[in-house]
Amino acid sequence: CCPVTVPGDYPLGDEGEFLRFRVFSYQKNEEIPKNEYTKWFDYDKIEKAISVRTAAAEDEMVVFTDGRKKKAADVFAEAKIPKELRKQYPVLAEDNRLLWIPGIRGSEGYRVTKETKQVLIAEIYGGNKNGR
Repeated sequence: CCPVTVPGDYPLGDEGEFLRFRVFSYQKNEEIPKNEYTKWFDYDKIEKAISVRTAAAEDEMVVFTDGRKKKAADVFAEAKIPKELRKQYPVLAEDNRLLWIPGIRGSEGYRVTKETKQVLIAEIYGGNKNGR
């Protein structure tokens, strides 16, 4: 749907929720928040434009630290998301590589490491679901 410009805010549906993107310099050993609606990525590992959209059949996500991937449909199935609801989930993607399915999981391929210099922070805010 929407190519992402960083920094920037992007509406998610009609519930009043937004996805906000910001970039920061990463300080070694900085604590990464544990929150299913905020995700940190190694910004330097992102090579192409990223977008917010729904998952496509060819989408994959790195789900293992050794680089092995799974199809988006398998990630949704493991999270027990019914097929008819999957098109309602926004994803953050670089071509057919998924960075994040909010509330479900993030990619191991963009994980912040001790070599990270810049962090892309994606955060869902607004709306009235789950107190966000």
